[in-house]
Amino acid sequence: MGIKWDNIKVLHCSITNNMVLGKTDKSGRIATDKSNDRTNEIIVAVMHYMDNELKRGKGDPTDKFAITCEAGRLIWEPKEAERKVRE
Repeated sequence: MGIKWDNIKVLHCSITNNMVLGKTDKSGRIATDKSNDRTNEIIVAVMHYMDNELKRGKGDPTDKFAITCEAGRLIWEPKEAERKVRE
């Protein structure tokens, strides 16, 4: 029996401010099983995603790129060194 990936969620703990992977109860509010802290890995994955979107022409590579979703808006601004490499 393998992992049911549709049951795995990225969760945020407001007490520790950590992001983890885990499962929740039917309400979606209480973690029933979770990993250790995965905050850095999740943030780095999002940064790579946004950087790739810039490289694929979804924005000005010398400027900022934004993702908008139902939770809000996230803006990615490459480091100064990254901008110079692209120019």
